[in-house]
Amino acid sequence: MAVRAFFLRWRSWLGPVLVVLAGFLIRTAYYDKNYGHPDETLTVEVVGHMRGSGDWDTNWAKAPGLESALRYDQYNFSSHLYATYFFYRAIKWVPGLEAWRSRNNGFWVYRFFVALLATVVVWQTWELGRRVAGDSAGLAAGALVAVVPLLVQDAHYLRPEAWVTALTMAAVMVGWPGERYRPGRVLGAALLLGGSLACKFSLLALAWLPLVPAVAAGWSGW
Repeated sequence: MAVRAFFLRWRSWLGPVLVVLAGFLIRTAYYDKNYGHPDETLTVEVVGHMRGSGDWDTNWAKAPGLESALRYDQYNFSSHLYATYFFYRAIKWVPGLEAWRSRNNGFWVYRFFVALLATVVVWQTWELGRRVAGDSAGLAAGALVAVVPLLVQDAHYLRPEAWVTALTMAAVMVGWPGERYRPGRVLGAALLLGGSLACKFSLLALAWLPLVPAVAAGWSGW
């Protein structure tokens, strides 16, 4: 019985691990190629200014390398810029990565961070699907997100989409109603959603999300 229980437990984890691994490989397969997107310049220049000056202000106007049309007082993408900056700083502590870290002034590290975030979204989708409808549904949802073209494409560009998606999914996971109401779920979901809002103000449309645990608790009590 113990052997059978171990096998069943191992099998329940093998599928998700393979799905997340596949998602990671697909998202990192071409991230280091010489394609480009105009938005990538924003992160490169603003984060580069933060690194070079020690100034943590994400105001676009302070990035001297930006074209004049973009150099104005603007804080869009701020949380994404901070996350990229601190990821780069963390990579500096990992030995043996000096050559990769210094290529194109850190550009490939920035892009890899996006691919990593997009891979986290694959795991988040599996976990939410499992909570809602069981292991098979979670596996199917994770597999779909792992290969859907738009999400794979977003993972290859130095843009904030993967960051916002990961934060929003995390807010849903934290705010998912449990067996009993926990105020911490509301606070956690609100903080995560605030991180999304600090990147894109359009995420204000999800301002109701942190209230889901409270509403669910109230509804069950009626």
